[in-house]
Amino acid sequence: MKTWKPRLAGLLAGLMLVSMLPTAALAAEPPPDKDVPEISEIGVRIGDDYVKAEPQQPQIAPMSMMPLEVERYDLDMTGYLPEELKSVEISTVLKGLEGSYEPTTNPEDVAVWAKWGYYDEDGDYVSENDDFYMVDDSLTLDLSSYSQYSRRVYLELIVGTADQLNLNNTRYIVDVELSSYDDLLTATAADAEGVPIDVYDTYLSENNRYGNIYQIGVDKNDWTSGEQASLTLALSTEFSGLTATAYEGYYESLEEIPADAVDITSQLMGTGYLEDYSYQSHYEGMPQVTLVLSRGEKLAFVLPLILYFYEDGLSISYSSDLYADQESGSSRRSVTDTTDYDYQEHNYPYYTITLDPEYPADGIYYYELTMYNPADPTVQNNGIAYVDKAVVGYYATADAIPEDAANIKAQLFSDAYTTGGYGADFSGGITFTIVDINGEIYWVGLRTVENQGEEELPPAPTPDSADTYFRMETAESSDEGTSTLAYVMPYDADSYYYNGYQTVLLLNRNNESRDVYAVSSDTVTPVFYTGNQVEMFAGHNGSSGVKQISGETPVDFISGEAIPYSAAAENGTDLKNYWVTFLTQQSGPKLFVNATNDESRYVVVDGEEIPQREVFLTDEYNNHHDVFFANIGDRDITGLYVRLENAQNVALDPYWTIGETTTLSAFTTTEQKNSYGELANVAKIRLVPATDENGNVLAGTVSGTLVIGYTGGGTEPVEEVRISLTGVAGAPKITTETVVDGVQYVPYSSLIQTNNMYESDAVTFELTGGELPEGVIVKPNGEVYGVPTEYGEFTFTVTAVYRGDETLSDSKEFTLTILDNTNENVENATDTGYELLDRVPDTMDSYTDQVFRSNGEYGQFVDFWLDGEKLVEGEDYISEEGSTKITIQAQTFRNAGRGTHTLAAEFRTGGSENLDSQLKRTAQNYSSTVSSGSGSSGSSGNNSSDTTYPVTVSQPNFGTITVTPKNASKGDTVTITVQPEQGYQLESLKVTDNQGNAVELTEKNGAYTFVMPSGKVDIQGTFTPIEPPDGRTPFTDVHRSDWFADAVAFVYEEGLMAGTSVNSFSPNAATTRGMIVTILYQMEGRPESSDTYFADVPINQYYAQAASWAAEQGIVSGYGDGKFGPDDPITREQIVMILMQYIQYRQMDTSAHSDLSQFVDRDAIDQCALDAMAWANAEGLMNGKGSGVLDPKGPATRAEVAAILTQLCTLIQRADEG
Repeated sequence: MKTWKPRLAGLLAGLMLVSMLPTAALAAEPPPDKDVPEISEIGVRIGDDYVKAEPQQPQIAPMSMMPLEVERYDLDMTGYLPEELKSVEISTVLKGLEGSYEPTTNPEDVAVWAKWGYYDEDGDYVSENDDFYMVDDSLTLDLSSYSQYSRRVYLELIVGTADQLNLNNTRYIVDVELSSYDDLLTATAADAEGVPIDVYDTYLSENNRYGNIYQIGVDKNDWTSGEQASLTLALSTEFSGLTATAYEGYYESLEEIPADAVDITSQLMGTGYLEDYSYQSHYEGMPQVTLVLSRGEKLAFVLPLILYFYEDGLSISYSSDLYADQESGSSRRSVTDTTDYDYQEHNYPYYTITLDPEYPADGIYYYELTMYNPADPTVQNNGIAYVDKAVVGYYATADAIPEDAANIKAQLFSDAYTTGGYGADFSGGITFTIVDINGEIYWVGLRTVENQGEEELPPAPTPDSADTYFRMETAESSDEGTSTLAYVMPYDADSYYYNGYQTVLLLNRNNESRDVYAVSSDTVTPVFYTGNQVEMFAGHNGSSGVKQISGETPVDFISGEAIPYSAAAENGTDLKNYWVTFLTQQSGPKLFVNATNDESRYVVVDGEEIPQREVFLTDEYNNHHDVFFANIGDRDITGLYVRLENAQNVALDPYWTIGETTTLSAFTTTEQKNSYGELANVAKIRLVPATDENGNVLAGTVSGTLVIGYTGGGTEPVEEVRISLTGVAGAPKITTETVVDGVQYVPYSSLIQTNNMYESDAVTFELTGGELPEGVIVKPNGEVYGVPTEYGEFTFTVTAVYRGDETLSDSKEFTLTILDNTNENVENATDTGYELLDRVPDTMDSYTDQVFRSNGEYGQFVDFWLDGEKLVEGEDYISEEGSTKITIQAQTFRNAGRGTHTLAAEFRTGGSENLDSQLKRTAQNYSSTVSSGSGSSGSSGNNSSDTTYPVTVSQPNFGTITVTPKNASKGDTVTITVQPEQGYQLESLKVTDNQGNAVELTEKNGAYTFVMPSGKVDIQGTFTPIEPPDGRTPFTDVHRSDWFADAVAFVYEEGLMAGTSVNSFSPNAATTRGMIVTILYQMEGRPESSDTYFADVPINQYYAQAASWAAEQGIVSGYGDGKFGPDDPITREQIVMILMQYIQYRQMDTSAHSDLSQFVDRDAIDQCALDAMAWANAEGLMNGKGSGVLDPKGPATRAEVAAILTQLCTLIQRADEG
């Protein structure tokens, strides 16, 4: 394995999330008088296999605060499957305790472990993790990651004792390389006659609704949907030692496979499995197989698959980028700020583009498209060779395009960034119709709108992350002849950092003697970071306070006194309050506990005023609460202790507490011992949810007192801090799994419940997704209630919220089935004990008063309903006892008119005074054959010709169908609106009358209408998935046809770059200078470096050491004014200059040069960058953008950086292979 590969691969957990890493600082040396357990060899056992880990240089900072000795290892676990990795025996790790130390089999020598850099069961990426697991004899390590794309995880072992203050412990960081089971299989195919079918691509997608979809892209000239094909799968050579057995059917475990399951191994894994692999609606009826994978005689993995061919061929890469000319005459610039994508309204991609500020909507902008051919992955000239014509306007077919329509393919399929592209005013909306050389037709539309907003504020701060508005970085004292040294409390060291409490430890260093001592000046000048458009003010009065300028505004300095600040937007809007505490060295031992010096948060407990903390042990807060404390004295604290008193629903974490080691080192330095850990005089206490005797987490109100103190070796406290705790543990969890079925026009109730241990009204419920049938709501108490006026299946999401705090909530999706109001369904809806004693006639041929009498108690009667409409007592009916007698007025029947109708009485077991009590009902249908003008009541009312009929919808999955109106008369126009869920599209829509005959539909611009017949109608529809993006990565903004797709797949698979979120890569976003040097620094194993070289690189930023190292090695030199510009977007010429100097640092050849005169903008290259650009172009690192343009001053986008890194890795590997 080449050395660059594991080092670069470490960026998956570090680079894109590196700004979230805690600031590293120095720690004192460990006491020399204790033996340090040391591992001479480390590895793991899987079954009968032993895999040895190899030592490697450090690269990613660990996630704990301990300043421990660190050893780094690589562990190659490629070729193993997720199920095998979920339970890896730790005994092999203990076996490694051999060599110069006496071997031990005591599991406590490997005391605790943690894992990060993986995807959890919810699909979320865990970038850092200091939730340590205690080791015992039976414990195994879970090295798996819940994503088929995962290629590594990181493991931290603490060797010694499960004691955070034990400086004799040793830390082992293990970089575990995995295999992606997306690469488990290879596929070949042939048609039914045995003629080979070209397979262009395969990928495995995990669909929460349908399961595992194995998608196989084939040449559409070789195979067409509806044809049978023979498929052969083979195990990748990467997964050696596995054997596979294939069965027909989809089974998720070995136990599910029936004894008579058909074994198709010889076909699917051999001669070929002949089936129709065409897509079917909802994947129903498609070939399903299950692979049982074994290693030796042990089960390794059960992989069920739905097998799916899709026709791969020419395709268009749709862009939302518009470009504008610049006055300088240089390359154009992208002016797209945000994009709103709409497919449903137009049935083709349509972009509403909000332009950058100062660009008018009706300006002239340039747009380009690219045609891709999977059989020719090298795209040239925007793929224009595969385009027949492109015209302005929407044309449904190629034949509909007028002969005199201008063919604009030369403009539309050219580089809009330079001098090409189709230029137009898009403010009125323009649609393009494109025809490829095979006659296939495509459409895309664009419309521009002006940017109405100002430059945005940063997003609001979130728990366990760096503050986005304000971060204190250091402070300069006014003591003469000194430099001020600072240590900033990391954001993840105290949960009250999120509440605004920031702490900085300060020391002075004599510029001549280099002695370190306490700050003695009366003032300090804070240096801090503020987010975009954020200003800082003294006090908590927002913008009415005195504005504070970083590095300029002094403040009074009293060690340990909280200084109030407030952040406000430039428009004066208050954002957040802060309390900043500056601390310096004190005489003797001295305990400081963060956020206990704000007397506004004090409460009286047992007659004593003490600080109070709000503790939220919920998912939003990572189910823990940390409390930072420090020794700020010049002597060690001894006899340290912590305890909880009168605790309810809260406990101390078994690791982040005070264990056998009760000494906290003196405060003598702010400088780091190595690249890992914090200071020896700082630590934290972690509070976690309490559990019952079975290990179940308790949820409810948090209370109690946290006590931190020390005895100094005596029996009585020398110093003690008591903190009152309040808050909640655990968000409410919805425990209801399903809701009951209902019947149209019959009162409905189904109660959704939680594990609520709070006050009875503490949790409220609301509908947060999907749709309920008309007439049904979610009540705040969790009751799904109402009288449904439509039938079908309705999928909806309910959220339970604690005290209105959205961070303390739980959501669950349900499917409600409402049955049609047939006579049988309505009769069955009547509850036991509420049977009908007197019925309204089943068939009514005249309108007279009628009695409806239920066996239900009259005191429980609430309301009476007719066809889902609540009737008015005293007007429509009269109720009285006996049991419950309801006399329905003749006029009520007359108003209802002809047809079948549903009557229903609603009861509540607690009566009308308690509408939250259990619902009961009595119901029946009746039919009327008489018009609304007839009857025997003597009334001579008019004979109505406006009889209305119901329009019912059978709601499909993956979208909703709504109608207007829901009841209509014969001849009325009814409008149907369809709304697919994201990722789906309408497949079919059908309207039938009450005789089952189809009703003609008219479609226009995505809306459907029909003319109402005489009688009720039913509407049914289905939705089908839209073809997914490139399946090699989880990024929805990277498609197979994108020019950068292969590069993004490579850097993602190799761990060079992660996404900007779980599902986004943001290919057009800029890359910063700080990120580039961090890549190179990580590649070199994070070597030691001195203090920062640059004035604009604070020592506590993630790129600080990388920038210093790069400057020391001559890789970067900054802007020449003492500044580096770490947050500036890196330009294309800057990145090649840095990379050339990095390659020279690696003592590799940089003699290759190309002639740059081929580029029309050669003169735009800075003189100092010419040599690097010529080298980079010769080595394929930096190519032109088309039309002879190199764009040296343009920003290097994330897509471009992915391509550059791919080629850089090739160069390094080639050099390593020599």
